[in-house]
Amino acid sequence: YKGLAEVAIRCICDLMVALSHFNFHNNIIVMVVPLMSDPFRKVSDMCCEAVSKLLKQDKLGHASLAVVKVISGMVKSRNYRVKPQ
Repeated sequence: YKGLAEVAIRCICDLMVALSHFNFHNNIIVMVVPLMSDPFRKVSDMCCEAVSKLLKQDKLGHASLAVVKVISGMVKSRNYRVKPQ
C-alpha cells in the first residue's frame, strides 16, 4: 500500500473513530476489521489503533458490540489464523 491507499485507510479509520453515530458505521467496521491482520504492518497498525480507540471511547457499547461481532466472524472465517495484535 502506498500513497493514496494509505491515506484512504487512514481517513476510514478516523471516520470510524470520530463518528460512531454515522449511518454507515457498521459498513466501515466491516471494511476496517479485516485490515487489522493485513500483511503490511503500517496498515494493520493503523487499523488496530483505530479499533482500540473506538473501544476505549464507546460509552454506550453499540459500536463496541459491532466491532466484536465482526472480529469474531473474521477470526472464525480464517480458522483462527490471525495475528495476535
